[in-house]
Amino acid sequence: MKKRARQYGPVPVTLTTAERALVVRDTFVEGDLLARLESAPEPSPGKLHILLTADQFEELLEWVAEAMNHCEDRALAARLDAVYEKLERCEGSSDLRDLGPRQPKVGSS
Repeated sequence: MKKRARQYGPVPVTLTTAERALVVRDTFVEGDLLARLESAPEPSPGKLHILLTADQFEELLEWVAEAMNHCEDRALAARLDAVYEKLERCEGSSDLRDLGPRQPKVGSS
């Protein structure tokens, strides 16, 4: 796992309900972070918006990476990897937009 630049302040995370279920079921997330994930509001069907502290965000990344790296089921490891990559894109995000594929900026050359 690469060393990350520390982000201060809240980190907005958008997950699907399936991604949350995967993280809750297949990692060892616990305590306050687990409570935040389980109680996250669902403003639109299947989408969850979670505001985490920088420490909670780092903890979530670590749990997902650990589960992914120690997983014997290749399909499960691939799904965890996809969640990890999506979470990495959340870092530095300043709003609660859907974090799907990045779109090129209009007018940039």
